[in-house]
Amino acid sequence: MTVETKEQLEAKLAALQAELVQRDQIITEQNQKLQDLHAKNEGWLITTPNPLYDGSVWGVTFVRGQAFIRKDQDVAAFHTTPMKESQLKAYPAEEQLKIREREKISSAERAVKVLTGDFGYVAQYFDAEHLAERDALINKRAMERNQAEVAAREAEKIRAMSSSVMGR
Repeated sequence: MTVETKEQLEAKLAALQAELVQRDQIITEQNQKLQDLHAKNEGWLITTPNPLYDGSVWGVTFVRGQAFIRKDQDVAAFHTTPMKESQLKAYPAEEQLKIREREKISSAERAVKVLTGDFGYVAQYFDAEHLAERDALINKRAMERNQAEVAAREAEKIRAMSSSVMGR
């Protein structure tokens, strides 16, 4: 058995530390990719009062009375073209700043504002750390939908039975 010298041990230690730094960089890069992937799922969960509603409003598709609008999603009905500088000059400086600020609002955020303001739908924003909560709400709505469908079928059976009794 050979005894390693101090220099050999220091060289091994330096090599191991360099390997650790490289592994840390790889882990950091992978975590960043994972965060980027989750960030693509950030956005607003829009919920209507009716779990039976399936349809489209302003290009936003609802299933089970819910729609998800990603933060970076382009909602065509709410896409705006920035005002030309020549047109903007017709306004006072203070109003020009307000116009430019309004233009910075994304089409996704505009859609959320209209759906909540005009239709009274509820919107909740979910970032990457809270996607599990969003998924739980979606699953809860699926159960509400099933219960509403069962209730609707039962009501239809009762109507059918009452109309056959009344028809006699």
